[in-house]
Amino acid sequence: MRTPVLISIASALVLAACGSHALTGDQTGTGGAGTGGSGTGGRATGGAGVGGGGGKLQELCNSLEEQYQRALGAAQLCDVGSTAPCAQQTNSSLRSCGSCPTFVTDASALKTLQQTYDQAGCETLVPPCFDGACLPANNNVCVSIDGGSQGYCSYVPGTTGTGGSGAGGSSGAGGASGDAGVVTCSDLAAQYSAALAVAKSCDASVANACAQKVRASLSPCSTGCVDYVSDGSELTLIDRRWQALGCGNTTVACPAIACEQPAGSACLANATGGASCENLYLLAAPAR
Repeated sequence: MRTPVLISIASALVLAACGSHALTGDQTGTGGAGTGGSGTGGRATGGAGVGGGGGKLQELCNSLEEQYQRALGAAQLCDVGSTAPCAQQTNSSLRSCGSCPTFVTDASALKTLQQTYDQAGCETLVPPCFDGACLPANNNVCVSIDGGSQGYCSYVPGTTGTGGSGAGGSSGAGGASGDAGVVTCSDLAAQYSAALAVAKSCDASVANACAQKVRASLSPCSTGCVDYVSDGSELTLIDRRWQALGCGNTTVACPAIACEQPAGSACLANATGGASCENLYLLAAPAR
């Protein structure tokens, strides 16, 4: 009577051993169906790893886009009077959709970032968008932003500009940045101010010459303050770089003074013999 009992116990031990050995997740045989379930679970974990890789790619692409905007601002700095500044054409953004041509002084750093962006496959992460037509780039004139030699690639309304090839000028290779090509929020604010003065130039013979509404300045305290210009395209590009750098997210103590909102603008003759956009304001009704 003991022999059958011992055989049964031995058989149970063998089956138990086979079952425990099958828990490696990739072998077949006895208990294979249950093991297959574990294997599938393992592959599901691998799928999560792939998702993590996609997240890292998104982080890389976001970082490249931010670096590009910083480099673009640095590349559009120039030396007034230098030979052929603002003569190299590049894109305003790494993304193919929504990017427009713009002139810079030195596009070498931008080309390197574009190649890295393309090789990483970042364009596959960009959602579909409406790609409107771009106007030809016209910011090929080095306009002073400090009243002296430091300038920014902008434009003069009504002219095509050549960048001002002054004799004896400096080499003009974007060296005006002075700090390893890093553009600060203060730099962008100064560039915006200089570009705004240029954008307010207008032609009085053109109807509605001053119809484009833009920000009055780049400052965390100027939210809601507007101005009118004849061409706001360059201002829009600088504003985008300002936003990309997070300049508007700075917490500062702003004075409790509301902006006086213009009702419109008119192209009027100025003291220099030209014309500029002058804001129009509504008069307050007299008290009764």
